Amino acid sequence: MQVTLRYNEYGKHPLAGAFLAGALPAEWFRELDSWKVDLRSLTCFVMPGSIDDDSGSGLFVIFGAHQPPEALVRYPYGQIADKLYVPIQADLWPVVSEDELKGLLLWDIQVFHPSIGLVGFEIKDQVELGSFVYLPAPRPSDWSFAHPGLAPAPTLQQIGLEIEDEPENVMESIKEDVGSKPLQEIPSADPDKIGVQKYSKQATNWLVQLGLYILLLLALVGKAIFVPFSWFFSGASVRSSSSGGLLQQLEQWVGQKLADIEKQRDTELKRLMDLFDKDSDEALQYAIPLSSPYLNRGGAPQSGKLTRRQTQFNIRNLGGGRSVDGWDLSNYNAQLRVRYIKTANEAVEQRNFKRAAYIHAHLLSDFYAAANVLQQGKMYREAAALYRDHVKNERLAAECLEKGGLLEEAIPIYIQLNNHEKAGDLYRMIGREEKAEACYREKVVELKQAKDYQKAATLTLDKLLQKEDAEALLLEGWADTGQPEACLSAYLELRFDTGNKELAHEVKQVYAHHVPRLKRTSFLTVLADMNRRYPERQLSEASLGIAYEIIHQQVESGDTSGLKLMGSFLPGDRLLNADTNRFIQHRLQLPPVYTKPDYIQLRNNTKWYAIITYHDQLMAIGQQHGDLHFFRGNWEGKQTYQYLFQVRYNAPPLALLTDPGLSDQVLIVGEKISMHTNQQLGAYSYFEREAVLQTLDFLPDCALACCLNGENDVSILHFTIHGLQLSHFHSTGALLRTIDIGIVDDRVNPGQNGFDPSAMVWRKGHFYYAKGETLLRINAEGQVEVLSIDAQILKLAVTGPHTALKIALLTTAGSVLITPTLKGMGEASRFFAQDIEGQDIRLMTDNRLVIAGGKRANVYDISKESPTSEGLIDTENTIIAIVAIPKRYHCAFLESDGRVSVYQLEHV
Repeated sequence: MQVTLRYNEYGKHPLAGAFLAGALPAEWFRELDSWKVDLRSLTCFVMPGSIDDDSGSGLFVIFGAHQPPEALVRYPYGQIADKLYVPIQADLWPVVSEDELKGLLLWDIQVFHPSIGLVGFEIKDQVELGSFVYLPAPRPSDWSFAHPGLAPAPTLQQIGLEIEDEPENVMESIKEDVGSKPLQEIPSADPDKIGVQKYSKQATNWLVQLGLYILLLLALVGKAIFVPFSWFFSGASVRSSSSGGLLQQLEQWVGQKLADIEKQRDTELKRLMDLFDKDSDEALQYAIPLSSPYLNRGGAPQSGKLTRRQTQFNIRNLGGGRSVDGWDLSNYNAQLRVRYIKTANEAVEQRNFKRAAYIHAHLLSDFYAAANVLQQGKMYREAAALYRDHVKNERLAAECLEKGGLLEEAIPIYIQLNNHEKAGDLYRMIGREEKAEACYREKVVELKQAKDYQKAATLTLDKLLQKEDAEALLLEGWADTGQPEACLSAYLELRFDTGNKELAHEVKQVYAHHVPRLKRTSFLTVLADMNRRYPERQLSEASLGIAYEIIHQQVESGDTSGLKLMGSFLPGDRLLNADTNRFIQHRLQLPPVYTKPDYIQLRNNTKWYAIITYHDQLMAIGQQHGDLHFFRGNWEGKQTYQYLFQVRYNAPPLALLTDPGLSDQVLIVGEKISMHTNQQLGAYSYFEREAVLQTLDFLPDCALACCLNGENDVSILHFTIHGLQLSHFHSTGALLRTIDIGIVDDRVNPGQNGFDPSAMVWRKGHFYYAKGETLLRINAEGQVEVLSIDAQILKLAVTGPHTALKIALLTTAGSVLITPTLKGMGEASRFFAQDIEGQDIRLMTDNRLVIAGGKRANVYDISKESPTSEGLIDTENTIIAIVAIPKRYHCAFLESDGRVSVYQLEHV
């Protein structure tokens, strides 16, 4: 039999040694120097090149009392059976028992290298590192005449970037990139007027307008003067007098001239539309802003001509200050908007981000989109100014400044946002260690108050480099109820990584001093996991003895929770699990377990207001004393809790958004989110699927709804003064595409709707948005179908993305089912459940529909044409939300006391 090495991705031996590649001692010393350990504590052997080559190919080092951090070791090794060293993520294949292995290991030290092979050493083969260092003999020189040399340079205190111009000055300089040409070169709307006539008309335009208004004023004054005198004369003579006729004719003439100006404007707008179709670059120079909070601040002489403008983004011009001549664009607004957005999208594709920002900010008044494209163009300072001053989003402004290297400006914003860890990271980047540590300590205090001891310990260890304080925090977390098992596992690993190789001794100490009666099962769960990851004989024996003691005490009191874990401590006994189950069922005579209902208790000191199902997992967010907490659990009762960030007491409630059939994203959604979260939720023994938890904190103004689409991006429906708009964003917040929703229907009043993240969903190539009394279906090009519902829609529920599409609407007049097809949308049922005052609705996977309100839920069978009532469920507390469950014939509810109650529908 030949024993080889096999890579094990999940296994990991404790660090015990290292291989330093290279034939020259200078290469070894370079790596040794990076470890910062006492070289006298190392045991060293020179490795051969191969079994046939005894020339040195590297140095093998065995660590003593001090060992470097594992991250600094390029080729780390672990120890097996006290004599054999193998790479830490490698196992022997086939598996060899420890007794057999001891019989095969003939030398004092064996090193199994993946390419060199098995190399044996005796103790006498050990080399001293000092033998590789040669110091030449001192030269007989007289140093009494040596010059002291130059004084040392002053210590470097700070490194920073030179302050650039302010954003408005930078934007002013952009104008120079745009060429200019006289207005007369633009194709005229009236080609017959050329030469002197055209120039004279432009020169006297404002005088003509002034004269028209003076004449109109005289006509009005004349009327006011002549009317009182009409009392002394006969009415007919006055009305037919020449004075009255002249004034009336003058008024008509002035009115005609003003009408001519409006016609001229109409001609100019048509000319602008044609120019956009021919040359968008030229047309942009005459484009008219469609909306802006800074318009109409002052007046300018009315004109029938378009005014030439700069086509590059200028932050100075956003705040008004210039008088403008307001034009009535009611007939051309939508057409111009389509051309503006098209030109902006083309500019982004051509990477002309300055032009795109000009269109979004100056012409469309969409400051968020303008800042977004500037950020894509790496103009971070300008984007930060827009985010801060116009979008009012301090976090995005800070991120832009950070990306642009303006750390000194970003730090105060992060501190204002209570993100002290990020502020500490930036302080450390610029060499201000004391301020960085102060920020880290502030964050640790915040995490400790929020009872997130694992994050507090990680920050203490990684950023403050205080291992003892980190261990104390993890023990506090084990004593708490939030993340006890994770904290204890991290504590034992930290104790093991700090050089204490007697992991079994640490386990016994924790059991003796830190395991109360209620935490014994949790302690056994941690022990089972540690045995799996650290297969050591001493640890296995100690864990098995502790398991026997705890399980014996529990069984005597009728508790079988620990007995179910017994198989983890004796993995070689294949019959143990079956014997354990028979013992629980027959010998103990325990009362039967009822499935109506089963309860999963969430932490009851937190107000949970949003819960979702992600494959086989439950996820929820809730608030506790102004802190947002995240819950992750499974249906077997495994639970973890995590502190996310602080929220304002008066902030709108947040929601969780996910669509497991489309994406692995889990989004925290809200109208105003100042903190940013983006983290990977890993998969392990309790959770089979991984996910990405992040905040959706890039909502545009007047957002109505949002959803995940089929391209793993986020789509947001929002309302502007010009109508509905659908914008697609990457998960990072980058704006990908914007579509105007072409809808003219009196039944649709989106301006009256607030933000509801659950009101829209993507299915089968369409977006469905239910609000008010209408259900909208929007395709990828922005075309809309409208289905009118004769009642106010409260909730929307849909089937999964890979099943036949059904939509259930909960309304004020009952519930109704919709079955969309390629040809259109139609009602699949009449109103039903009209006597139920429902608050939530959910389509189940087995042709069932659940409607809940108050303390009662109604179950309907929707497999037939007319939904029929199948049963009632009365809960102990008010139902907050219906929870989808992956088991067939089951449903669950989040109740107001923080419990999730699970019911088996087939018994209803």
